Amino acid sequence: MISSAHDIVAISQWLTTFKAFVLKHKLTWLVYTNRVTDFSYAQMNALSIGWNGFTSIFDYLNWCYRVLVENNVGTNVTIIKHLCKSLHKNLSKPCLYIFSIRDKQL
Repeated sequence: MISSAHDIVAISQWLTTFKAFVLKHKLTWLVYTNRVTDFSYAQMNALSIGWNGFTSIFDYLNWCYRVLVENNVGTNVTIIKHLCKSLHKNLSKPCLYIFSIRDKQL
């Protein structure tokens, strides 16, 4: 599947196709127990749908809550880890700008 779209449907369809390919060739699933992504809503939602079988990222987050807080056993799910570098960069740039202007005014 080739697509220029970077939306939930395109990404989850590709991930579902990849999962079907792995299972067809008698390989075991989960291939990846962890997946690192930036804070892309499309990627996180697509991973939840395509590889974990949830209907949305919100179902995945509810599953995480049940595992962490209610001590339910969680298996056969790819854990979505976040790359905080992008978030840190996006948050720090405005802060540096704001504080540099404030320092110049003093």
